[in-house]
Amino acid sequence: MTASALADALARTGGTIRAEPLTAWNCILNSDTPIISPAVPACVFTPACVADVLAACTAAARLGVKVSGRGSGHHYGGMSLVQGGLVLDLSRLNSVQVDLVTRTARVGPAASARALRAAAAPHGLHFTLPHLSDVGLGGFILGAYLGVVTELVLRLHPVPPRLRLITAVYPLEQLEQVGSFYRDWLATAAPCLDPSVALVGPPPAAANDVEGDGASGGGEGGGGSGGGSATSRAVVLLGCHSFAGEGDEATEAAYARVRALLPASRLSLEEGLVPYEEALSVLDPAWNWPGVCLYGHGAFMPVQALQGGPGGTLAALWAAAAAMTSPRSILLLAPAASAQPPGLLAAGGGGVAPSSLCFRDTLYVGLYGMWTRTAGGAEADGDAAHVAWVRSVRSALAAAPAPPAAVPAAASGSAAPPSTAAAPSPSSASGPASALVGHYVNEVMHDEPGQARLCYDGPTLARLLELKRRVDPRGLLREL
Repeated sequence: MTASALADALARTGGTIRAEPLTAWNCILNSDTPIISPAVPACVFTPACVADVLAACTAAARLGVKVSGRGSGHHYGGMSLVQGGLVLDLSRLNSVQVDLVTRTARVGPAASARALRAAAAPHGLHFTLPHLSDVGLGGFILGAYLGVVTELVLRLHPVPPRLRLITAVYPLEQLEQVGSFYRDWLATAAPCLDPSVALVGPPPAAANDVEGDGASGGGEGGGGSGGGSATSRAVVLLGCHSFAGEGDEATEAAYARVRALLPASRLSLEEGLVPYEEALSVLDPAWNWPGVCLYGHGAFMPVQALQGGPGGTLAALWAAAAAMTSPRSILLLAPAASAQPPGLLAAGGGGVAPSSLCFRDTLYVGLYGMWTRTAGGAEADGDAAHVAWVRSVRSALAAAPAPPAAVPAAASGSAAPPSTAAAPSPSSASGPASALVGHYVNEVMHDEPGQARLCYDGPTLARLLELKRRVDPRGLLREL
């Protein structure tokens, strides 16, 4: 009765009720797998305009149906799916309007980073964006759980037409030296820089040369699922984008330090000025290809917790990279936005971060098991082994101690506002302080309930729960 009444109400709008299930870009949400059993909504509705969104929410509230918004669908954990609920597929609300007078952009929740760049960059303007082009702005900026958003107004800032990039590649054996360099480099890196370290599997050609690693299967560009067996020849990438103009002295000084780091053991060094759009698209192929499967965990770490030696976080990352079950997988270290960025202000940045990776207080630690879905299915593709690898890395890092002088900073996800600050992990409250603190709200997985509350510090969580109690007393939006 409720389902038919909801369908009748939605049929009177200008939107569309989807007859077929939503298809996610992450294939583990579209097929049988021992990892995740995605929730099955009662109805998926695609509004044509804001009025349709309001009508759908009104009908759902009247009928007591839970509501969840879905922008571009980039959340790889599928958190827009609510069992027996109404999913608002906001994909048609993807407009981008740039106002050159006010230097602002009005964007729909499903507008992508690529679409905003295309509208703003010809005018020399920029918004703090992710380095992945297909990410929807609604989810990127606000995370999940907080309601249904139909429009955002974003302040734009000048950006040079070309960005200076540098990438140095090292063998895994140099991880401790590179990681220690990176930790110390962050302390003095100018706000215009967004340095990161990634541990990745071998390039496709090298992966296919490794006998017995199963890396020759499925997917364009090589690097198949690997069936869950360990890869080899993982490498360390030290990279940076500079959002300063050409000839910037701080950029040159920082990049000179990279050039001088372990030149004898370095595998390659690439540096140059790259057009803005190309510079912010360089990572796209590594995150989206036909048949991509992704299981991950995003947490935070005080910068000083990045330590070498037995039992340290760098040792845990080295072991994880050596045991990587797919050449597509990635271990990422990048600066995470803090709740309050005093370092940015002190460095003369004017409180404006040109990139989502320009903060300095806390590291974001992304653990991504990535592989390709083949005709063999989940068992043949090693789903269980890839997921076990991610969980083992998380456990190893959580077991590593925080540095004695470190006070875990409340940290939020990429360029997210203070409301998404990370909370201290439960382990730090009941035992020795852990190197990991909190969780990233945009990377909460269906199969691990309770993660959402780890994404906020205590006062922020209390404020959000009180707000939810007042505006959503019947619990029609997703639970925190």
